[in-house]
Amino acid sequence: MQSILEKATPADVIAEPFPHLVLEEALDAGLYEELARQFPPAKVLVDGREPASNAYYHFKARRALGNPDVSPLWREFIARHVGREFFRQAMALFGDHVRALHPHLEERLGKRLEDVETSIRHVEEPRDVALECQLTYCSPVASPSTSASPHVDREVALYAGLLYFRQEGDDSAGGDLELYRFQGDGGEPREFRADRSVPESCLEKRVTVPYRANTLVFFLHSPRSVHGVSPRSATPFPRLHVNFVAELRDKVFDLTSYRTPCRVAAG
Repeated sequence: MQSILEKATPADVIAEPFPHLVLEEALDAGLYEELARQFPPAKVLVDGREPASNAYYHFKARRALGNPDVSPLWREFIARHVGREFFRQAMALFGDHVRALHPHLEERLGKRLEDVETSIRHVEEPRDVALECQLTYCSPVASPSTSASPHVDREVALYAGLLYFRQEGDDSAGGDLELYRFQGDGGEPREFRADRSVPESCLEKRVTVPYRANTLVFFLHSPRSVHGVSPRSATPFPRLHVNFVAELRDKVFDLTSYRTPCRVAAG
């Protein structure tokens, strides 16, 4: 089974505004088209809930693996991306960037990143790093809105990836991933709210990754890794992607030391 990082090289990793890569046509066309055709329907992904407008519903690996409502191809794809070999592939691309962002992480783990033990999140007993590959259904939009304002992810998170499965005929605007940099002082992280969101007045947008079929964005987490989703127009189409996650048992980074208020321009 081809992984989402199969075509990537270390040269594809861009350091600013924080380490990330973007791959168009990330998967071979035949594999992507078959996965898109077999993407589980909304009734499976939302599991009987009544979807709110522009809201996320995550179908985690623990629910997908062995689930007869999920095709064998999708179960194989998910298993490929929650295994140790995939984590090692990610570290071959991002390992030096992880060491630069989190210089004491390997010391805390007691081993090199390439040698850590992995587990499947919420399925196996936690090891050094828990991996997740979840199908994500962001529901149709009743009125223009964003599904995620600028924020950083949980402090236990090491990386995230999103592979887009935009449906044919979806002519909505927006839904793109936006990467930000803090304004001034070398882009040093500053103010975070309790929910890890960041006032937009503190930020400047540096990268926009279009919500486009078979496009992958993969990035490292740190206090610099502010990202959000551009407002999406009203549409009957869901926003579909696969979310790839790696989490440690303890914090990778700590936001409590960032307390310098951003200066909000008047008017």
